[in-house]
Amino acid sequence: MTAFFSDARPTDYASAMKADRATYASFFRSMLASGVYFAPSQFEAGFVSTAHNDAVIDETIALARAALAGDRPAAIGPDRLGFAPRAITGRLRSR
Repeated sequence: MTAFFSDARPTDYASAMKADRATYASFFRSMLASGVYFAPSQFEAGFVSTAHNDAVIDETIALARAALAGDRPAAIGPDRLGFAPRAITGRLRSR
């Protein structure tokens, strides 16, 4: 799974290259500052594992929403989620 910032869903190399890489880079840096480790390039795949429980996914969704809104949320620590480091990538489910 990966995230592309684009008006249209990428279906091939040419359409993937039209995605806004600067926006992805900003999103990546914001999430990294929050303690969520996405792939550094939108052209890399990411995976959700069985270590990602509902609490981790919910917290990641909240941090992603804040990042997309331009907020710089405080980093989350293992005391709140039970383990570290962790990685969440791909399509975020809506609540």
